[in-house]
Amino acid sequence: MTSRLYTMPHPSNSAISRSFAYQSQRSWSSWLWSAWLLVPQSLRYRTYCALVRSFGKQQHMSPVYSLPLGIYVKFCRLPDEGLVMEYVRTRTTIPVPQVLDHITATVSFEPDNRMFLLVMHALPGTPLFIQGEGSRLAHATDEQRNLLETTIAEWIFQLRALPPPNPHLVSGFTGGPFISYRIGDPPVGPFADVAEFHAQPFCAVSTEDADERIQSLVAERAARKYYNHLTHGDLLPHNILTDHAYHPTGLIDWECAGWLPEYWELASSTRAPFERMYIWRDMYPRCFPRYDDDLTLELHIQRYWDP
Repeated sequence: MTSRLYTMPHPSNSAISRSFAYQSQRSWSSWLWSAWLLVPQSLRYRTYCALVRSFGKQQHMSPVYSLPLGIYVKFCRLPDEGLVMEYVRTRTTIPVPQVLDHITATVSFEPDNRMFLLVMHALPGTPLFIQGEGSRLAHATDEQRNLLETTIAEWIFQLRALPPPNPHLVSGFTGGPFISYRIGDPPVGPFADVAEFHAQPFCAVSTEDADERIQSLVAERAARKYYNHLTHGDLLPHNILTDHAYHPTGLIDWECAGWLPEYWELASSTRAPFERMYIWRDMYPRCFPRYDDDLTLELHIQRYWDP
């Protein structure tokens, strides 16, 4: 498969910001929003929560709420999501929601007494999969699926072109723990290198039903050098937006993003419930770089690891 050419809007670099900075534009609405961000954070947080209580519409049992005027509010467990979204949005052509505000709040019910609130612009389009409604992929033509495959492959290529700040560390975007639905709760990491990551229980290969091929792949994995890449971590149909003609319009939900082993984008996108979705199973070999041996191990591991 060949990817279409694209132009990076800004040069790639490994500088990772650990604080949010609103990217203002030349418009009255943007200037007014910049003025709003001068209001103390505690007051902005209470205002957003009041708006969510009064006008918010929860999105499919998630911590995301839609508000009028195309605004979304999301309550996050880790501080990275808004930062990685802006990093990707300003360094690639991947359509990512613009983050308008990023707040750290102290709350009594969180283990470390912190939670994070994101305010962001909505993107046009509808997810390819909606819980309770099923997959829209079933209605796409072959040509439309080919466009989706090419676009997803291009998005992954752009993410992999962004250099990690630490080439060895397996971590969240800012170097701390990360969330993975393939692994389960709670957040894990960071890990000093891929070898330490592979030594964790969620990467352990059960000896039950492990044939000679699986045992051989385990030995080969230990000797193989892996690169870490910026990984979305949940690149699945429910996070891919398209218009009515299946032209991709956005990639959302960056909660699981981090600097992860090069095959992890594929691994996290083939976890059991979605690997059984026959249309997605047919598509993903043409969307993701090929890691046949790692995928074979992953599917074996997932038979016994229950997140």
